[in-house]
Amino acid sequence: MHALILLSLLAATTNYDLIVDDLVADTRRAAAAYKMLSNAGVGAFPALLKRLDDQTIIENGNFQEALVNGSSGKLTKPRLGRVAFCLIQSQIEDTWPKSIRDYHALTEQNIVEWLNTYQGESLGELRIHALSVSLESVSNDISKTECTKQKVDALEFLVKKLKIEIAHQFKKQ
Repeated sequence: MHALILLSLLAATTNYDLIVDDLVADTRRAAAAYKMLSNAGVGAFPALLKRLDDQTIIENGNFQEALVNGSSGKLTKPRLGRVAFCLIQSQIEDTWPKSIRDYHALTEQNIVEWLNTYQGESLGELRIHALSVSLESVSNDISKTECTKQKVDALEFLVKKLKIEIAHQFKKQ
């Protein structure tokens, strides 16, 4: 019982700002920090949002998913702000096939406004909102241009994810 109370107190007093700092530490500490922030869910979002503009380069070799092509076409080392964004986006939108990533609801440009719009909602609710926005984006794209296999694949992928998320939320109730 005391261990449960201690864990609850520890969770309530976790300083996510310090854990975000550890993302630029050595490989082991950075990996542990990433896992802690991922497991924290929406609780870590405020600390991550504060760092979206952080240009600190991460030299530890972690976070390959955050590598982006520079104007030269070469891969660049990720910056802390990009990793903070990816942490939030991956928790809300999960992993998508590369061919449909243009339909992500969340971008580095809209993440703050988007999360402010849905402030106070659970991670599951945020996932449902993001999937709905992405579905609408694909649908709008189809109505304006031709219906391609890529767009049909995007619709099928998103509908499947939405069904899974709604079923998961329904089980919680």
